[in-house]
Amino acid sequence: MTSTLNISQMNIDSSYIFMFLRIVIFSYIGLLFVLFFNQKNLIFIPSQKDYDTPLPQNVTNVYFTTTDEINLHGWFLDNKADKTVLFFHGNAGNVQNRRRQIEIFETLGLNALIFDYREYGKSEGTIQSENDLYKDSQAAVKFLNNEKNIDNKDIIIWGRSLGGAIAIDTASKNDFHKTIIESSFSSIQDMASHQFWYFGKLMILKFHFSSIDKIENISSPLLIMHSPTDEIIPFQQGEKLFKKASEPKTFFELKGSHNDGYMESFEGYIKSIQGFLE
Repeated sequence: MTSTLNISQMNIDSSYIFMFLRIVIFSYIGLLFVLFFNQKNLIFIPSQKDYDTPLPQNVTNVYFTTTDEINLHGWFLDNKADKTVLFFHGNAGNVQNRRRQIEIFETLGLNALIFDYREYGKSEGTIQSENDLYKDSQAAVKFLNNEKNIDNKDIIIWGRSLGGAIAIDTASKNDFHKTIIESSFSSIQDMASHQFWYFGKLMILKFHFSSIDKIENISSPLLIMHSPTDEIIPFQQGEKLFKKASEPKTFFELKGSHNDGYMESFEGYIKSIQGFLE
């Protein structure tokens, strides 16, 4: 009798364990699906708010069109300089949030084009794929070439955070004067493994931004900047990019957080860029 009760109890316990495991497994798979279908919202946080605040000094609104006929908006800073920055901003906000960046370009005595990717700010369209961002970047290059008569040898490619990945792709396809990458990641796979470590490499990615596979193709002199205390993109990913990059290359260690590291390191930040551009 006791033996029969023990077996029955074991069967009951096993059924509960099996049910618990099924719940865990289905929840795990369900979360994978949620992350898959929400990847775009996790990566891109555009602000589409229209804005009519006064433009910074020496800045004009510019518009240009991609090969798939999407109209993009940007700001062009004309300092009558020999060199022009093509700047790729991060994943949030729009050009309106980059006024401080304009001041940096003023300090450095550079012309600059800062523009919004499709779906950001006053730019039209929506982001459907990673390649859409590369179409936007190539349209910006052509705008500088054709509308501003600026040759690639006089263009400095400069990207921060997500913009660093777009900058790396752009710089790997053409020869430019120099390239600057701030606080950027090695790939979305590496970021996913960092932020969602419990999924390992099981996540199916729509967006890859695999800078680590492109950076060695950059032929222009390269400056990579990253902070050891970056709380969003690990410092090790900046080091990984630097290690894979071709010479000539320079690494500058920022201080502070992901979004404010360049401000907390401002004096050294400006001097390192000035030295790199000389």
